Amino acid sequence: MRKVYLLVLTIGLLLVKNEAQAQSETAELIKSGIVNAELLGKAYGTPLSKAFGTDINTGWITTGEAFKPGRFEIRIFANATFVPQKDQTFDVSTLGLNSNVRVASGSGTQAPTVFGADSPGPLLNVYATRPDTKQEEQVASFNTPQGIGTNIAPIPMAQLSVGVVKGTELMFRFIPESKVGDLKLNLWGIGIKNNVSQWLPALSALPFDLTAAVAFSSFRSNYGLQLNPQSGVANPNPLDYSNQKVIFNSKAIMAQLVASKTISVITGYAGVTYSQSHSTTAMRGNYPVTTIREQAPYTKEIQNITDPVNIPLDYNQLGLTAGLRLKLSILSINAEGTWAKYPTVSAGIGLGFN
Repeated sequence: MRKVYLLVLTIGLLLVKNEAQAQSETAELIKSGIVNAELLGKAYGTPLSKAFGTDINTGWITTGEAFKPGRFEIRIFANATFVPQKDQTFDVSTLGLNSNVRVASGSGTQAPTVFGADSPGPLLNVYATRPDTKQEEQVASFNTPQGIGTNIAPIPMAQLSVGVVKGTELMFRFIPESKVGDLKLNLWGIGIKNNVSQWLPALSALPFDLTAAVAFSSFRSNYGLQLNPQSGVANPNPLDYSNQKVIFNSKAIMAQLVASKTISVITGYAGVTYSQSHSTTAMRGNYPVTTIREQAPYTKEIQNITDPVNIPLDYNQLGLTAGLRLKLSILSINAEGTWAKYPTVSAGIGLGFN
């Protein structure tokens, strides 16, 4: 059974079989060289960056009516994004890898992304050319990382919403700085919503509330990796390899226009949501890579690579959001869904005076 909730490549709370295996699989990408590692890492991790950027933009508002001044609510909730099937695998042969990295004979070219099958990807062999004979020699091999076996990316968080003036509400969300195994993470966000019906007489006559909201979120995390020098290979310049880690940062902006109607204790709401995120995934630290010496004797040796990989990703999508909120005295329960390229659902429970 899976033991620890982690987001592979340091991004959140998805399951891996064991920490040592996940550390080794991700770090082994660098065996193929910097350019190839970035190509493989981008193909493997892009769906996770998209899903996570969508997750942290979800669930900001649960009603089109802003809280009155001084009224507030504290809400605990979870968002989950669903990764489409086309983003659960990638074809290694289409990435443009250098010719010295090849799929092993008998191994297919279809590899799982983070959200793919819970089994290793294709076996890749890495070759180097001997300067004396001009003959190729295999210096390394590795499987592309396995997926987590599910297409769901969940994340829990907390949010405080406070009414201020003129139909305006301020919102603050957060995940306190946390550590689970080698995973360290924290999130914060700030948003504002306003009842726009009050500013336009024609809209104020409508039988529902109309609210506009914008919000910004920032997520930071890092997760330790583990790639040791190849056994039996000379290492003329050994370094400290304990500083290996993946750093994942994501900044996201959300804009939403929502109409809502309250009947007794139930509020229904629906609207349009625009989500945009910018994420970076970087491998930091010292990594030992096996190569062939350029001078005699032309034997294998360790070459150290420092801070080798930095992968940026921008993603945006437009979606249709709908949800329900049940309000019972100081208790509220809500659930919503957004239909988009990466669909999301959100559900939570809140306490407050509003």
